[in-house]
Amino acid sequence: MQVWEGELEDGLPSGEGTMTYPGEDSEAPADVFVGTLAAGLREGKGKYTFASGASFEGEYAANKRQGMGTMLYADGGKYAGEWVEDKFHGAGTYTYPLGDIYSGSWEDGKKHGAGSYISMDSKSTFDGLWINGDFKEGKWILKDGTTFEGQFTNGQPDGKGKYTFARVGITQEGSFSEGRWVAA
Repeated sequence: MQVWEGELEDGLPSGEGTMTYPGEDSEAPADVFVGTLAAGLREGKGKYTFASGASFEGEYAANKRQGMGTMLYADGGKYAGEWVEDKFHGAGTYTYPLGDIYSGSWEDGKKHGAGSYISMDSKSTFDGLWINGDFKEGKWILKDGTTFEGQFTNGQPDGKGKYTFARVGITQEGSFSEGRWVAA
């Protein structure tokens, strides 16, 4: 059973307060929301702490994350940015548990529009256009400064583009066909 510590309006939690949501049983940890409720729904600013250790601090509308906010995940991931209907939407930055970072535009919870992804493992960056979570067009910058600029499919160069080799200062135009580079 939910426990509200705050004011009531027409029998419903309203205004500033603390709402505790029960765990799966009486021994299980509970989720806790500290902030504003209107007619029993999260509305305005608040912080929701999940029993898992995750938390969201930011804006709510009609019980959903809406507007600006920061989500800290139990696995160490973090999203800071805009939300619409409980999903990443608009400008935001997601830091993955192993340190990779995507910063840019989101739509309906997916990378969409202009953005940059930095891979900590390969020390490379994908900077350009993302569609429905996939990198489609832009620049791939390798750790030695070599770049490939062009189109991508499933995170791999595909179609026309150009390589600029940093060490020797040479640019080569061509295309990828069936995973192989063919110089023009």
